Amino acid sequence: MAEGLKEEPEQLTLDVDATEIEAEKQEAAWTYNHAKGYLPMLGYVNGLCVGHEFREGKASPGAGILEFAERCEGALPEGKRIDFRSDSAAYRAKVINHYSQPGRRFTITADWDAAVKREIGHLPETAWQPYRTATVATLRWKLYRLAAKLVRHARGWVLQIKADLEKWRLLESARLACARLGG
Repeated sequence: MAEGLKEEPEQLTLDVDATEIEAEKQEAAWTYNHAKGYLPMLGYVNGLCVGHEFREGKASPGAGILEFAERCEGALPEGKRIDFRSDSAAYRAKVINHYSQPGRRFTITADWDAAVKREIGHLPETAWQPYRTATVATLRWKLYRLAAKLVRHARGWVLQIKADLEKWRLLESARLACARLGG
């Protein structure tokens, strides 16, 4: 696996996500989206699957996500800087603490809960700045004492908790690879 990534840039983005697969098999279980199927965990770097784990449909997408990410990182070439990207399944103190270590960078989409909505309500309109096809505001996220970017675009809102905000960027390559794979 790692052989195909040796020639890639020094910085890689590990994109970890559970992917719902609907199935009509008798053994399939109901997923959190109320579909019968499976919920395997997948890890991708630049379109290459570097980790996979079969999971029943009833599995929580966040269960064991840090351990899975660590196994994926172990399959990558040595000497690469690895950024981490995930959805709200990774919105857990254990994951955020791990990726908040010096030299690490990450983006995790936070849960859309009452605390997030309250913070949005306190942002003045002048806090929003244009960024590509969206507008972005920075707020201090009290839960984990990290800064976060709140992204507002035509399809809705996303709160992204990021480390190393001086080098803010959307991790588009990982998102595009995930989108191509249906994740």
